[in-house]
Amino acid sequence: MGRRFITRARRQSFWASASQPPGRPAKPRSLPHAPAGRWCLISARQIWRRAARARRWYLILIISFTATGGWGGCCRTCGIANLTAIPAAASSDQLIAFDTGPGNMVMDALSERLFDKTFDSGGRLAARGRVLEAVVEEFLSGTFFRRRPPKTAGREEFGREFAEKFLARCGKADKHDVIATATALTARSIAGAIRRFLPVGEFQEMIVAGGGASNPALMAMLRRELKELEMKLRTSDELGLPAAAKEAAAFALLAYETWGGRPSWERYPMPEKKTYVALLRGINVGGNRRVAMADLRGWAEEIGLQQVRTYVQSGNLVFKSQQPAAALEKKIERKIAQAAGFEVRVVVRSAKEIREVMRSNPFVKRSGIDLSKLQVTFLAEAAGAGARAKLKALPGGGDESKVGESEIFLYCPNGYGSSKLVNSVLEKAAGGAATTRNWRTVNALCAMCEEAD
Repeated sequence: MGRRFITRARRQSFWASASQPPGRPAKPRSLPHAPAGRWCLISARQIWRRAARARRWYLILIISFTATGGWGGCCRTCGIANLTAIPAAASSDQLIAFDTGPGNMVMDALSERLFDKTFDSGGRLAARGRVLEAVVEEFLSGTFFRRRPPKTAGREEFGREFAEKFLARCGKADKHDVIATATALTARSIAGAIRRFLPVGEFQEMIVAGGGASNPALMAMLRRELKELEMKLRTSDELGLPAAAKEAAAFALLAYETWGGRPSWERYPMPEKKTYVALLRGINVGGNRRVAMADLRGWAEEIGLQQVRTYVQSGNLVFKSQQPAAALEKKIERKIAQAAGFEVRVVVRSAKEIREVMRSNPFVKRSGIDLSKLQVTFLAEAAGAGARAKLKALPGGGDESKVGESEIFLYCPNGYGSSKLVNSVLEKAAGGAATTRNWRTVNALCAMCEEAD
């Protein structure tokens, strides 16, 4: 049997022997269209770009770490920064991976241009500067950062041409300020991608590898950003894998899996975007806790919600997202607390759940019912048997209620304003937060969901 070996080559390429032991396929499954002969060469970056172009698909080359107890993330900060989000169970329909923007590429180009250094060694240049906030915000509003995954980046997006534009925008600023600002762009684009595209409330930690992990200034900025998201930051060195070796180790494993005849890259479907309704509790009531709907739409878009619409001033959002309802609730609550300065409880329902509320209201089919006297209370948490018993035992004083697991249907002949079954009473009996909407609002939100779908 001839000698076989595997080596990892430059520019994210690797070589693998095309001859296989008896009984194995002559062409490894993860090297499609490989040329015949003793050797075959494939560029991993070409694989990545080809797969990322396909609509609604993205590529996972390798996952080196497994999250425990919640979502975790791996971030590689080389020329381009990329992110792999990993749930604890790591089921294929939850994995998310994409490029977030520049890693060291812009910093390195500017270090060479301004200081004749190939890179900012130890982050010393950035540490001596201050961040030009307006410049960072301007560039973060660019098309790439707002584009949803799957997406990849390279020198076409963040190469020397981008660096020159960045430098021009910094004007006559101190050279150290320019490097500090480029460093902040990398840190905030990574954190911004997490805010916009990932289930923030589910994340526990981020593991960073690549050259950027050796830049204390970048790590300090990224650590501050992640602290706002209640995420811990660690480097792969802390887990026994040197940050500078992660890429080489990853592609060595990729080559090894290929040599073993095992598929070493797969396509995973992106989670489908769903239409949701977010119901905010207790805003714009009696002049307190004021939130303008234009501001609310803007905040929702800043955290990555799409096709955002609002309905009346009581705080109702209709939008699309790929994230689960529980994560969306936490994400919206955090953003409002940050932007408005006070806490608001948010209850999220899918369009399907709103349609089910419309269908299952027991009062609608009753003859003689005044639909304007109907209310629906949406519970933040499903009510258990004990809570439902307490809710059913509440004295209505002429009002009627039908209690379900997640909603309470109310009929108040004399108007909700004089009812004994107000939201605070129902919350106390249910043992959790709730928010109430009249039947006209529920109908309008359902119609908006139909339009969005």
